[in-house]
Order: sequence, then structure tokens, then C-alpha cells
Amino acid sequence: MPTTPENQDVPEDEKDLTIKEEVIKFKGPLLAIPGMWIVFGLAPYLFYDTNDGRGTFGDMFGAVNSLFSGLAFGGVICAILLQRKELQLQRRELRLTRREMEKSSNAQTISAKALSLQFELNKLSAQLAAFATVLAAKQQAAANYTGLYLTHVGNQKSRLEPSMLRAESEAKVYDERVAGIIKEIDRLNLELEAITYPTTPAPSPPDTGSPNATSD
Repeated sequence: MPTTPENQDVPEDEKDLTIKEEVIKFKGPLLAIPGMWIVFGLAPYLFYDTNDGRGTFGDMFGAVNSLFSGLAFGGVICAILLQRKELQLQRRELRLTRREMEKSSNAQTISAKALSLQFELNKLSAQLAAFATVLAAKQQAAANYTGLYLTHVGNQKSRLEPSMLRAESEAKVYDERVAGIIKEIDRLNLELEAITYPTTPAPSPPDTGSPNATSD
């Protein structure tokens, strides 16, 4: 049989055969059946000279006909049982395939959600770095104004006070923004960790009865 791409790595009993190959495969039984008909058809004429003897010889095979009819009926029952078994295997394989598809779909959903969370984390990390830089500059400006405010007196001190308060207020605003971003990053990290490493509930301890129960 020529090797085709469809028949590569396929078990021998599952390969697709042509009609000619099927006939060659069962040529023995196909030739034996007509041969037996010919032999048993000529046997009465070879061994019996009268029609009565030939009729008696033919009646001998009535039980054999019944036997083969019963065997044929048993073959039909076996075929039905084999088909039923094959259908059960197909249903089982379909269930396994459906479970694998559900697992694959869930894995893809989790992966997509994890990528989305990772994108949000990267964006918040960039914002955190930017706000942290601005916060450091605002805190430095507030510290400078505070130092100047403490070293000056009189009108100069009064003129420095609004700038100092404004610098402290801006530093406080950026400090709150940085704190909010850090809190959001912690929340997203926990959510990402829950998706990536899901925890299974711990098994409950066996029930040993009431602690107050006493044995006799």
C-alpha cells in the first residue's frame, strides 16, 4: 500500500483501504464460501446414485442451517454491543475534549486578565516614578522656603510665608498622590498574585465529636 500523508503515523487497523485492498484482505473467506457451495452441491451426485439418498444427504444439513442462522443472529448482537461500546468511548472522548477546551479557555482568560493587570502595573509604576520625582522637588522647595523663613525676620519673613505655605501644600498634594498610587499598585499586585497563584481551601479537620464528651 503506498504511503500517503493521511496514512503516516496511523495504526495499521485504522488506515483507509481502497475497495481492491479490502477485497484482497478478505479473499480467503470470499473464495472459501463459493468453493464450499460447489463441493457440497456436487457431493450428493458423487456419493449417491438415487434421489432418495441425495435428499437424505441434503436433510442432514438442516440443523447446520439452523446453527448458522443462530450464529448470524449472535453476530448481529455482538455487532450491536460493539457499536454501543464504541459510542460510549466516543461520548467519553467528547467529554474529555470538552473539559480540555474549557481548561484552555479558562487559561486564556486568566492570561488575558494577567496581561491587563501587568499593563496597569507598568503604567502606575511609570506614574509613581514621575510623581516621586516631582514630590522630591516639591519637598526640597518647601524645605528651602522653610529655611529661608526661619532665617529672616520682619517684612522679608512675611513675604516668604505665602511661598512657604504654597510649597508645603503642593508637596502634600503630591505626597497624597504618591500614596494613592502605591496603594493601587499593592491592590493590583495582590489581584495578580491571586490569578497567577490561586490558593486552594485547606481541608477541614475531621469531626472528632464534642470536646465535652467523656468516655465511660
